[in-house]
Amino acid sequence: MNLNSRIILRDSILLILGIILGVLTINQYQATQQVIALTSRDTTVSLVRQLHLIVSANRDLKNEISNLTESLTEIQTGRNAREVARKAIERYRLLAGEENIEGKGINLSLDLALQPIWLVDLVNELYIRGAEKIALNGILLTDHSSFALSEGVPYLNANLILNTPYTLQVIGDQTTLMQGLTKRGGILDRLKEQFPGSEDKFSLEAKDLVQLPSKQIKSS
Repeated sequence: MNLNSRIILRDSILLILGIILGVLTINQYQATQQVIALTSRDTTVSLVRQLHLIVSANRDLKNEISNLTESLTEIQTGRNAREVARKAIERYRLLAGEENIEGKGINLSLDLALQPIWLVDLVNELYIRGAEKIALNGILLTDHSSFALSEGVPYLNANLILNTPYTLQVIGDQTTLMQGLTKRGGILDRLKEQFPGSEDKFSLEAKDLVQLPSKQIKSS
């Protein structure tokens, strides 16, 4: 390997390291700030959300360490440095919600007039059961998403009216999600108790391909 090749290799490695470390730093800071904010609210919902933020941050860090190792190996074994950098950029665009997301998961539909607190409980239950990504009525949920009620109308992110039926598309382990939702005393059982005679208002199915939209709407 001549001097110019070594310089290109070195610069490529530094570029990828810089991109990865920058994204990780931002993600970790955002998760930490959200956890700090949540600790001031002594509620079950906030504790569940805090757990999800910590688990997600740790999972992302482990994944990026693995991806970094793979990228360095590819460069060292002679693969095109530009191709490795392109793959890294695509991965970060996906993490940032700029690309469509797909994978195995479930679809859940509820034709019920749910208050925001029920939506929060449902989303948190999905995260606890291993949901990786969730879309509600075609909108990708993020750690910044919020639910509110104004004059009896439920809103997502303070500016989007939520209409029934509520449709949740979830990417994650199908078995774990299905078992968690349908277990005795679980969230669906509690909803059926709250809304007697609503058994036919629920639809739950495992899907080999769930396609979620890119992130388009942010909290106000």
